Amino acid sequence: MHLSDLIPGPTMAHPRVAEIAALDIAGLGSDSREAGKGFLFAALAGSHADGRDFAAAAVAAGAAAILTDDRPLETALKSIAASGVPVLTCASPRHELAMAAARFWRRQPGMIAAVTGTNGKTSTVEFIRQIWRRATWDAASIGTLGLQGPNPRTMQGQMLGLPSLTTPDAVSLHSALQPVCNAGVTHLALEASSHGLAQHRLDGLKIHVAGFTNLSRDHLDHHADMESYFAAKARLFTELLMPGGAAVINIDDPYGARLDEMMRNLAPQERVILTVGSDRKADFRISNVTAMDFGLDVTVEHEGKTLCIPMALAGTFQAVNAVTAAVIAHASGLPLHDSLWALPYVTGAEGRMQLVPGHPTGARVVVDYAHTPEALESALKA
Repeated sequence: MHLSDLIPGPTMAHPRVAEIAALDIAGLGSDSREAGKGFLFAALAGSHADGRDFAAAAVAAGAAAILTDDRPLETALKSIAASGVPVLTCASPRHELAMAAARFWRRQPGMIAAVTGTNGKTSTVEFIRQIWRRATWDAASIGTLGLQGPNPRTMQGQMLGLPSLTTPDAVSLHSALQPVCNAGVTHLALEASSHGLAQHRLDGLKIHVAGFTNLSRDHLDHHADMESYFAAKARLFTELLMPGGAAVINIDDPYGARLDEMMRNLAPQERVILTVGSDRKADFRISNVTAMDFGLDVTVEHEGKTLCIPMALAGTFQAVNAVTAAVIAHASGLPLHDSLWALPYVTGAEGRMQLVPGHPTGARVVVDYAHTPEALESALKA
């Protein structure tokens, strides 16, 4: 693929634009150790290292072009440019790299749903996948649990080179979607972390449905404050969700209520907005959650109808995650009846209020990886 096909527009402004536009690009990435002949190497500034320091190593490995930010070029990059290797600069090289990856690896599942929030992402994404699978749709998920799909033997995250991150980097993510599509997956649910959103890792994905669980204090080592943290999460809805897509938002959370209002003020005619929660204004109101021996008994009110849905899940807080997942599945095209009545059959995600049966004394054993203060409090109260 030609360089100009991967990076069209102003970033291609270069004294030798006609010449370099026709460069054949054989691969791309931001790790100089993985660079090869004909690669586009993205020299990205990180929190611990600067990719510019590794540009010479990438060129030595065969990189055909360098993409970096618009800071003044250091001596090493000037030398690279003088040697004939084009150095392209732009204000947001992470975005450009993600879009280039989307153009280089073009195949994506026809339906993509992304879920963001401090807590509940993993469970909600796993519930979506299970609901889709119950509808006999070929579904997969990507997130903290790695790659989960219909064929465990051929769809392991390690085999596809996915790093152990909630949201993989853009190159890993887009390249992994090719074998995912080859495996027949038509529906993909994925976790959208604040890091991934802030670093443009999901840019270029055709996201049809976006879900918001909640927002509480976390990752403030990465985000300057809660406002920056919220802004990163909001990108999923304001910038990445496709026109005509659906937003499913938990409005019991104050930031969810704020996001709902934000979406309605932006361009409500361009998005379908569906709300979940115990709030009386919610489109799908959870009016009661009762913990039972088998799990939960959840009452959902929608358009004047009341449904009592049993769920084999531990923790009352899982009710909103499960209903959010069902509404997302409905927004993706599944009939509402099928979405909601799949909930009695979903099981908890690994390490998320996971019931472990068979204790010799009959004791209830639960495994949960809660690490934020709010998640730990919810787990202890469950």
